[in-house]
Amino acid sequence: RTNLLLFLPVVIWFLSLRFYAPWRHWQWQPVLGFCAALILLLMPQAANNYLVAKDFVLVSANAGVNMFIGNNPETNGLFHLPARSGLRNPELEKSQYQIAVERTGRPLKPSQVSKYWLAEGMRFILAHPGQALHLYVRKILLLFNYYEIPDHLSFYLMRQKYLSALYWAPIGFGIVWPLALLGVIWSLRRRPEPVEMLLLLFMLMYILSLLPFFITARYRLPLAPFLIIFAALAANDMMCWIRQQRWQTVTVFGLVGLLAWWAANTPRYRFDFAHTRMQLASRLQRLGERPNPPDMHKINQAVLEYKWTVETAPYFYEPFLKLAEIYINGGYYTGALHLLETRLAIAEEGSGKRELEIVRDKAAAFYKEKGDRIAPATVPQTPYEQARQLEQQGGDAEAEQIYKKIIHLDPSHIGAYRRLAHLYVRRGDNKSAVGIMRRGLRYSPDYYELLEELQRLYVQIGKPAKAAALGKKIVRLLRISRSRIYEP
Repeated sequence: RTNLLLFLPVVIWFLSLRFYAPWRHWQWQPVLGFCAALILLLMPQAANNYLVAKDFVLVSANAGVNMFIGNNPETNGLFHLPARSGLRNPELEKSQYQIAVERTGRPLKPSQVSKYWLAEGMRFILAHPGQALHLYVRKILLLFNYYEIPDHLSFYLMRQKYLSALYWAPIGFGIVWPLALLGVIWSLRRRPEPVEMLLLLFMLMYILSLLPFFITARYRLPLAPFLIIFAALAANDMMCWIRQQRWQTVTVFGLVGLLAWWAANTPRYRFDFAHTRMQLASRLQRLGERPNPPDMHKINQAVLEYKWTVETAPYFYEPFLKLAEIYINGGYYTGALHLLETRLAIAEEGSGKRELEIVRDKAAAFYKEKGDRIAPATVPQTPYEQARQLEQQGGDAEAEQIYKKIIHLDPSHIGAYRRLAHLYVRRGDNKSAVGIMRRGLRYSPDYYELLEELQRLYVQIGKPAKAAALGKKIVRLLRISRSRIYEP
C-alpha cells in the first residue's frame, strides 16, 4: 500500500542509528541497500503505469478519490459515496474520471484526476476544520472498535452462511486492542529496545496514514500482527506481576485495560448485509447463467439474495435492475414491471433513474408482445414474503416466529421489525411494539416510516414528549431528502 511509504523515514532512522545512537555513528550502507531494494520493488509498477497511461504514477491513482470519500460533508468515516458527488459504486474508477473531466473541462491524466479529488477533500477540511477534527476522532474510534467494518463482504454474514468455523475463533479486535494498549504503555514507561521502537513507530505512522481516508476492516489488518505482539507482552507481564504480588501495578493497568475494553466494545456503527448479498447474488447469477441450459437452482438462489437485498436496502437501485433482468430473461414481465415501477416511485434524479426506466420500457415491450411465460407462484419467496402471506391468511402466530427468525439472521431487516410491531399492536401489546421499533432504529436510526409509526404509537399511549422529539427528527431528515423509503 502506498501509504506505507510514510514509514520510510522511520526505517532509515532505525537502519542508520538504531534510534538511540549519536549522529556521528551514522551507518549509510544499510540505508543505501534498503532504498535500492525499495526502488527495485516499485519500479516495475511505476513503469507499467507510465507505459499504459503515459503518466508517472508510483503505485495507483486512487489516493485522491479515497481521500475525498473520507473528507466531505456527508462522510461518517466509512466508505460512503456522497449522494450529489456523482461517484458510483462499483464504477468508481470510471465515474471519478468522468466527473473530474466534466468539472475541469479538459482531458486529465490519472495523476491529475487524483489531484482534483485530493483538492476537493482538502477544500472540505479547510472550510470545516471543526467538523474535520470531529471526523478524525470518530475514525480513531472506528479503527479500534471490535466491529469488522466490511469493504466488499461482511465478515458476519459470511460466517453465518458459509464459514461457521469462524465462530470457534472468538478473539477479535475487541480483546486484542485493549491488551495491546497495555503492552504499548508498559513499553513506553521503560526505554524500548530498538526493535520495539520500530514496531511502535510503524503502528503510529500507519494509523496516521489511514486517518485522511476512511476506515474498513481490511485497511486495519496490517496492524493486527503488531497489536498481537504487544497484547502477548501485556498478558505475560500481567501474569508476572500477579506472581510477584505487585497488586498496585495490576490494579492500575487492569483499570486502564477495562476502560480500553469498554471503548473498543461500544457499538459505533453497524452495517446491513445488503452489499454482501448483492455480491453473492451477482456471483450466483453468473454461475447459473453460464451453462446451457441454465442452472435454475443457482439462479433461484440469486433471486432470493437479490430479493433480500431489495427488502433491506431499497436505496440500492442495482439489485432492482439485476432482479428485473432475471425476471425478463425468465419471462416474468409483470414481476419486473411491478418491481421497477415501485423503485422508480422513490428514485431521485441521477440515482439510477434512467437505467431503471430503460429496463422498465424493455419489460413493458416484451409483456405487450408475449405476455408472461411463467406464473408468479413459481418464483422463490424469501422468508419475509412467506410471513407476509401468512399474515394475509390469518396466521399471525406463524408469521411472528418467522419475523423473529429474520431479525436473528439479519438484524438490519427493518421490514421485519415493522411487521412484528404491527402484530404486537393488533394484539394490544404496545410495550412490545415500542421495544421492537426502538430495537430496529438502533440499526437504521434514520428510517422515516419506522420513526413515524413509533411517533404515532407514542401519541396513542400518552407519551407526547417522546412523540414531539421524534417529530423534530423526522422534519430534519425530510429537509435532507424528500424521497420516501420503499416498503417491501
